[in-house]
Amino acid sequence: MPQQAFQALRTGNSQGMKNLRTSVNNWFDKLNGQWRAMPVKKQHRCTLLLFSVYALLSIIVLVNVCYDVAKPGNTIRIEHIENPVIRQDKPPVSPQDSITTTLENKKYGRQ
Repeated sequence: MPQQAFQALRTGNSQGMKNLRTSVNNWFDKLNGQWRAMPVKKQHRCTLLLFSVYALLSIIVLVNVCYDVAKPGNTIRIEHIENPVIRQDKPPVSPQDSITTTLENKKYGRQ
């Protein structure tokens, strides 16, 4: 299935996208058939395993957030948001190259 999907993406036309959708639908139908062929007890075990992994990850994230918030000296700075486009920082390099500057200086009689 992945090779067919990549081939459909490479064609770059609407027919390729239709082929991609068809191949993805066929792949999901195949997975659905395998799932339904599995005994109910095994389906239950797989579902329970996936939910347990999800719950464990959620608990880990919540504990990590609580740990980070509980650190001493942890403060939140509230500031205005600066627009990076408007900021007037001087660039470290002059936008003009030295040849342009030299030619303009000669043109206007500067040294």
